[in-house]
Amino acid sequence: MAVTKPAGKKTPAKKARSLAARRAAAAAAAEAPRALKAGPQRDKTAPSRRLLTHEQGSVTLEEVLVNFQRSLARATRSSLETARADLQVGMGQRALFVIDSIDVTLKAGVVMARDAAGGVQAVSVDLDAAPSGPGQAELKFRIASRPIDPIATQQITLADLDPLGLQRPSHRVRVTLIGRRLVSDDAVQAPEQPAPQALERVVGLESVGDADTAEPPPRVLSPLPGRKLHLYVVGTTTGATEIFILTTNAVGQADVEIDALSNRVTSGELGGRFKKLDLTRKDSEFFVWAACNQDLADGITDKLTSNVLQFTVKRESSGGADQ
Repeated sequence: MAVTKPAGKKTPAKKARSLAARRAAAAAAAEAPRALKAGPQRDKTAPSRRLLTHEQGSVTLEEVLVNFQRSLARATRSSLETARADLQVGMGQRALFVIDSIDVTLKAGVVMARDAAGGVQAVSVDLDAAPSGPGQAELKFRIASRPIDPIATQQITLADLDPLGLQRPSHRVRVTLIGRRLVSDDAVQAPEQPAPQALERVVGLESVGDADTAEPPPRVLSPLPGRKLHLYVVGTTTGATEIFILTTNAVGQADVEIDALSNRVTSGELGGRFKKLDLTRKDSEFFVWAACNQDLADGITDKLTSNVLQFTVKRESSGGADQ
């Protein structure tokens, strides 16, 4: 008759080691980058909340300045497109005139928009205010076009897609990855053309392959599509760090939306909820940046880190975030 020994109970030392092992595994999993998953998306057609509510005919001073800049940019672009389409301009037979600056004098009502505590949140411009009404002011400024230096080296950049904060509490950013791609990646071999042969050099009457002295394949500086990169989000109050894995699209970019109301981050059709950050109740500020290295993306020869963006989340008394 077989005798079955009762299972021995874990000693306190074994329990402590097991608990420590589980905690270490959980900590390691929390620090590892997380991949975003497919899930329900926020309704993009729903009206967004704004920090400030202006009366009809009143907009922020930032919106006025930005729209003047856009008008000048559209006029400059129209001139350049005309130069491309007009052969006489392209051949130098006709002159091309471009406006590079505008001096503006704007008379409007100026109102200081304040929050519940009485602090000034923004400057509002009332374009429909009466000329002799209260708060009437004369604004003078110059709008000028300035060229931007082209990208000359591999880099990763992070841009705020809503610099005026009109879509808050949704914070939208765009990551762009620039590296060196193989020229062969962009070349399309025609079916009727023979495949290119390896370079050869002639020695006497014989031809031998030059594989030993062949130069590495040429690379061209361009956006890198289909590459993996890491997005870092750090809360200032909790000090927690969340890392997400992103994939660049066909033009080497990845758009990300961080929603402070739902405490979620989404990129395209993928998304995920923060596990350590709490933008709805605790973290009133957070930082965002992106990073990539040669292990994640082909075409990168060194570790790249983007610029850092800082966002502020302001809450109402009910606890909801409104910026």
